[in-house]
Amino acid sequence: MGLGLKTGFRALLGTALLAGGAIAVEWGWGWAALLAPWTTMRWDAVVAAFGLVALSYGARSARLVHYFRRELARQFWPAARLTVLHNLLNNLMPFRSGELSFPVLMRHFFRIELVRSTAALVWFRLVDLHCVLVLGAVCMLQDAAQPVLLVLLLVALTLALGALPALRAALERRLRAAAGPDAVARGWQRLLLRALAGLPADAATFWGSIAWTWIGWLLKLAAFGWVLMQFVPIAWSAGWVAAIGGDLMSVVPLNAPGGFGTYEAGVVAGLAAYGVALADALPAAINLHLFLLGGSILLGAWPLLVPHDRAELRAAMAERAPGDSKEQADAS
Repeated sequence: MGLGLKTGFRALLGTALLAGGAIAVEWGWGWAALLAPWTTMRWDAVVAAFGLVALSYGARSARLVHYFRRELARQFWPAARLTVLHNLLNNLMPFRSGELSFPVLMRHFFRIELVRSTAALVWFRLVDLHCVLVLGAVCMLQDAAQPVLLVLLLVALTLALGALPALRAALERRLRAAAGPDAVARGWQRLLLRALAGLPADAATFWGSIAWTWIGWLLKLAAFGWVLMQFVPIAWSAGWVAAIGGDLMSVVPLNAPGGFGTYEAGVVAGLAAYGVALADALPAAINLHLFLLGGSILLGAWPLLVPHDRAELRAAMAERAPGDSKEQADAS
């Protein structure tokens, strides 16, 4: 009961924040004036920007297929369906709770156990974070007052990521060597070993996931940078840094449905670093967020509109896989 009340309170608070934000925009700018620049844009350019976003989803789907190439061989389109659904839920649900859909969908569509797919998701997010931090640092390097510090940051980030495969191998060796007669200890060791199995096990998996991550982010930031440039006179680097700021702010613990408010705060902070005034930065941030959500909804509608896919999705979110009890037993 307490958990239900807490969840209901959060949903109510999130809805109140969303409604309050919509009223504030109408009072401060007016929605008609805010959206007016879209009517003056060339629609072929808007379609091209949307196409870049769609290609970025394709790169993420290719990353998934490459990472689980034994299980997902020649299954690009099912992987793409999973990718757009996961992204849609992630963008619309508060507190990044949509992330939980990834292991559930992986288990249903491809019969990959929860522990392994969750570990893979953690790896994907680490690679995503590494990529956006490096890209952000490179963009800021152009106008940096202390470029040496940024170069050192780039080196540190790269070394940290490159050390992960060695750390994984060392931890796996220790777990296997430490296996003893204690059943509880063996259970925890088996659980951790299955989690480690979700991390890159060879150079091809490691570098392939990094390559597809970079391709996906370059496509996405190219589209988002162009959208921001339609609303404020900025360089590409400023648009990329602002878009990265919005993505980084989406992980804060309290936000409205769709991330409204927190996403805009991240974009505004990125634009402020380049001297863009709040009165110009906030409308641009809101329009970029609307573009992001519009693309997510349009692409995510594919599995939701197809009856077979819709029924399969409901089954995926409701089912309890046979392997769950085994995972829980190993964790206890």
